Amino acid sequence: MNTVYYFLSPCELDEALYEKIFSFMPPERRKKYGRGIKSYRYEGVVCYALLMYAASNAGLNAKKIKFSYNEKGKPHTSGLNFNFSHCKECVICAVSDGNVGADIQQESNASQAVIEKYCTVGEREKLLCGMPFNRLWTQKEAIVKYTGEGVAALDGLCDLSCYDGDGVSYETPYGYILTSCIGGCAVSVCSGEKETEFVEITPDMLREYINGLT
Repeated sequence: MNTVYYFLSPCELDEALYEKIFSFMPPERRKKYGRGIKSYRYEGVVCYALLMYAASNAGLNAKKIKFSYNEKGKPHTSGLNFNFSHCKECVICAVSDGNVGADIQQESNASQAVIEKYCTVGEREKLLCGMPFNRLWTQKEAIVKYTGEGVAALDGLCDLSCYDGDGVSYETPYGYILTSCIGGCAVSVCSGEKETEFVEITPDMLREYINGLT
């Protein structure tokens, strides 16, 4: 089974907890999320905290997570398959027994040029019938994160017009896709597993967990 840990409103994280989580991050993650606008920094730090939480639940040492990257830049760590995604409204960390890809997007409109480039005829019909674009886009992103191919592989990706509503897994040539809604955002997960569990981590839960590590 996949598990998606999620945390709502990451920018509301208090500064003291942000600093504690930041201190646990490996150098390359601190470099990426140690500067810039507050919302981006906090999103990245909370993603890492969720990974630590997941690692502890898997019986691993959360304070000794080491990142490796495949030839296409996808991060992984020994003993845990995971994938991050974040936006201003929510951050997620998906973990699975096997490979997994996940994406979260706020509601958005796409240009006609994007739709024509990346969407099949069947997908365009779904969009015309009222399917929010972020549902479809997160499914496409979840697949390329699952395969590790990256954004370039979105062009010519398989038809995903079989989507029939949130909370229903369906099989694609790349694996199972499940889409849900969290905090007003679309979340999609792609893996070899059909079942996905969503677990909310609240600020109090995160604070208790992180303080327990020090």
